[in-house]
Amino acid sequence: MLLKRPKAIIFDMDGVILDSEVLARRLWHKMFESKGLSLPNETYKLVIGRTMAATREVFEGAFGSGLPWDEMFEVQDRWYHEEAAKGVPLKSGVVEILEYLKSVDTPLAVGSSTCIADVKSCLNTAGVIGYFDVLVGGDQVDDGKPAPDIFLKCAKLLDVASADCLVIEDSKNGIRGANAADIPVVMIPDQIPAEDLDGAGLDFSVYSSLRELKEGLVALSV
Repeated sequence: MLLKRPKAIIFDMDGVILDSEVLARRLWHKMFESKGLSLPNETYKLVIGRTMAATREVFEGAFGSGLPWDEMFEVQDRWYHEEAAKGVPLKSGVVEILEYLKSVDTPLAVGSSTCIADVKSCLNTAGVIGYFDVLVGGDQVDDGKPAPDIFLKCAKLLDVASADCLVIEDSKNGIRGANAADIPVVMIPDQIPAEDLDGAGLDFSVYSSLRELKEGLVALSV
């Protein structure tokens, strides 16, 4: 439950605004299968919300350095861009919450581990880029999630104190990053159930959907 109304909101992109995590997951499983390997779900969960460089570290740690990682990342990236160019569906309730937040003059940012060029392209294709005042990609900071850098940069560019912002996330790495930045965070579960984070020592609230979160924000203004 939200305790106070935020002065600005920072959205993650993949799995929060765009229903893209399911696509990325499918393509990574396809890639590993093409190499005669099975990608365990528990290993894949470790890379959700992380930069490509961090994803590579996780995969190399799990499978060793003997695989053709450069080729695998290049091909998976091409597959993803081919699919994304056709348009990635918005998550349920995205337009409704964005319309509401803009109607009450709430500054909005996207803080994503995805590179900034792809953030702009995906949000533009989805038709929602105009809602956001600030966009920050994983290639614009020294350390991606779960480090706090992306969220701190968003807050700085929004010119709003970190404690007065709210982060909306779907991943453990994103929630860890928000906690490290001392920014309140809401989880909207996507590929990872909220129950998977029990006992992880993380501080976050859970809403089942963006529509439910919108209702919570409206209630704070009454």
